[in-house]
Amino acid sequence: MYYIITKDNCIYCDKAKMFLNDNMEAYQTIDYKDNVFMKKLMFKAELVTLPQIWHNDEYVGGYNELLSYHSYLDVDLIM
Repeated sequence: MYYIITKDNCIYCDKAKMFLNDNMEAYQTIDYKDNVFMKKLMFKAELVTLPQIWHNDEYVGGYNELLSYHSYLDVDLIM
């Protein structure tokens, strides 16, 4: 399961969700502006861009990191 911190009108948030949908991956979104805890967490962790993505308990990063991470998982499954 993927977890995505997202917000409205975020092109890369939408791209990340579209990518996960296209690859039939389950995900849950957490709206950044509706969640005070997420705002504090991101501030403390110095995360300044959205989306922020986790896979299970592993931090992935943003949209570009998601593409790399998913490619890595695909290669790992082949071997």
